[in-house]
Amino acid sequence: MMKLIDRIHIYLDYWIRSKTIYQLHSPRLFQLVQKSFDHDQYYYAFDLIWQMRYQIVSRGELIPEDEFSISRSQAGQILGRFAHRSVMPLEHLHSLFRVCRFLNPQSILELGTCLGISSLALGLAAPNARVTGIEGNPFFCKEAETLLANLRMTHVKIENKNFDQFLDEYTGPSFDLVFLDGDHQSEATKRYLTKLLPFLTKKTCIILDDIHWSADMSRCWKEICKWPQFHCSLETLRWGLLFTDPGLSSGNYVFCKPSMKPWQKYF
Repeated sequence: MMKLIDRIHIYLDYWIRSKTIYQLHSPRLFQLVQKSFDHDQYYYAFDLIWQMRYQIVSRGELIPEDEFSISRSQAGQILGRFAHRSVMPLEHLHSLFRVCRFLNPQSILELGTCLGISSLALGLAAPNARVTGIEGNPFFCKEAETLLANLRMTHVKIENKNFDQFLDEYTGPSFDLVFLDGDHQSEATKRYLTKLLPFLTKKTCIILDDIHWSADMSRCWKEICKWPQFHCSLETLRWGLLFTDPGLSSGNYVFCKPSMKPWQKYF
């Protein structure tokens, strides 16, 4: 009951603070929102994303037991049912594709690959980029690798590591786009971001998934927005976007779809 009350409070707070595209005055963020969250343009890639997602949510085998799957209560679940809950809905996969396409990154990191559908969306949106996906479950990692190999997405590489292990060991080039989707806990999120800081460019965008998942994550998001490394932020119903680019209009922007506040088109 308390969790439900917390969620209601979180979403009400978001709704009160949010503004539609008609009141978003940062030119670059206006363009991002227009092309990513407030746009109905359809891409051929969406057909493939739908097909691959449908295939995974239709599968009936059980998730095998291993140390990671047991620790995350994944072992023994029906794969398709798990995927239906855990793989992003098509609407958000489309938004992820559009955001990535708009930003045109050359190097992408995804922390939380799961079964590879979001990695597919990123890879399709940025066919010339280097995409690295990190997944702790070895079975999910293998499934994602098979999916991407069958589609000849050779520029997308999946590594079976936990987030801390990867970030502690990584010595490669910086990332233009980071999608953090996993371990939705405040302390873990701040720890990952701290470890990521040396690998950000002056124009990196970090997307945090499920920032309204809990009161803990909601507080975490508001705290991270104040970090000096991030010049501005964009809060949406599901995601929080952090930008290092000093050329952007500074501030913490909160966006909602026009349908949530239709009067803002006129007032």
